[in-house]
Amino acid sequence: MKARISNRTMAKIRNQVSGLLTETCRIEREAGSVGTMGEPLHTWEVVQTGVNCRIITASEQSRSMTQDVGSQETLVEVYRLIAAVGTPFTEDDRVVMADGRVFQVVAVEDGLTDEAYAAAIVTRERV
Repeated sequence: MKARISNRTMAKIRNQVSGLLTETCRIEREAGSVGTMGEPLHTWEVVQTGVNCRIITASEQSRSMTQDVGSQETLVEVYRLIAAVGTPFTEDDRVVMADGRVFQVVAVEDGLTDEAYAAAIVTRERV
């Protein structure tokens, strides 16, 4: 059974979390457009700008994972994205930080935070 936190306590927790969101990002989602020959175009549309967030290194268990790229195994950097409750990111969204770093959302952690913040697992895209 889930412990119930009072609205007052939750407001205090959210206020504390908002003070830790020291970065700003833009959330983008693939538009799903097609070209003149029916080919998929990888264009992105902005979902929300000016999102207060923070990228932190994921825990030791999930900090890095491997992925097959072509015929080679490649190490993928894994991070956690933290933002305010209600931030509209979903799996496969792209998060562009104010400093130009780009991350891909691979999983949304919606059951772990007791509604104190929104969280997702992201991987770094090197462009």
